Amino acid sequence: MKAQLKLPANLKFTQGAVTYDVDEAQVIPTASFQKDQVTFELASTLDQFNPTATVTLEGRATTGMRPTTSTATRGSFTAANGVATTAVPGLTVTPVYDLGLALTSDATVEVLAGDVPEIRGRVTLPDQAGLTAQELQVYPTINGKELAPVSLASLIDPSTGNLRYRPAEGELAAGPNTVSLRVQDQYGNVSAPIRVRVEVIGTLSFDTLKTASFRATKLTGQAQATIPPTGDWDVRVLDTRRANSRWQLQLVASPFRTVKGERLAGGLSYTDKEKTTRITTTPQTVYQGMARTQQPVTDVTATWKAGMGLHLDLNGNALPGDYQADLYWSLNDVPNP
Repeated sequence: MKAQLKLPANLKFTQGAVTYDVDEAQVIPTASFQKDQVTFELASTLDQFNPTATVTLEGRATTGMRPTTSTATRGSFTAANGVATTAVPGLTVTPVYDLGLALTSDATVEVLAGDVPEIRGRVTLPDQAGLTAQELQVYPTINGKELAPVSLASLIDPSTGNLRYRPAEGELAAGPNTVSLRVQDQYGNVSAPIRVRVEVIGTLSFDTLKTASFRATKLTGQAQATIPPTGDWDVRVLDTRRANSRWQLQLVASPFRTVKGERLAGGLSYTDKEKTTRITTTPQTVYQGMARTQQPVTDVTATWKAGMGLHLDLNGNALPGDYQADLYWSLNDVPNP
């Protein structure tokens, strides 16, 4: 059986093969390809036991690296008992080339919590590809999570022509992070990724520290406990370190005295769910917490309800007057167990 297939335009085919249901594959000789058609003899007879012949052709586009579309054509298979025709499908050929992305900034960087690094890279592709930055997309991945692609054009540094990428605030977690970038065109050509290790260094500090006074109290000659502070106190801790990093809040207080130096018969205490601690000139741990990624600020004074938290205790022999004391708050890192 003789096969004659009209070849699609703008494509140059140079080799091919025929596979059968039962017989071995047949190589189509190079000499069979002539301009816009290929002609060859089937090496095996098609019958009920070997009913199908599949023709595969390989070639290249003749229009360079721009996409090429060809229309469908027809082919014929001629045997002694007749002629059969078949469709040669139309093709859309897209370019395949090496799309490169090279890291031009440091592969390992450290930033403080709240800051983001700038990752820089150089994109390379053949001039023949004829693509602009608007036709290329950058695909970021942070800690294994793929983010929405970004047009390369929006990331180009006009002074160097290179890529500049900065993660959005909140996309990096405290501690180690891995940021990877790859570039892809609309034809499916994709670069190897560049990877940067970003260490976010968190801090432990007071977000707010405001002290005020305690509620005015009428003396009765009897001991009075848990006199609450006014509502103006505000103690908040900001921890932007790695999640579950531990900390403790300690408090030191001088004795309450009047301007004449008279000492109050009583003092400060701090009550939590487990115990009540007397606050003296020796540091006392009054609160313990840990870093939380989604809620970095801990409001300590929000827990001062129903006799909990900081309060003033008076002895029965306390004398009337205005008393003041100095309070010293400190934050300390606690190693994780």
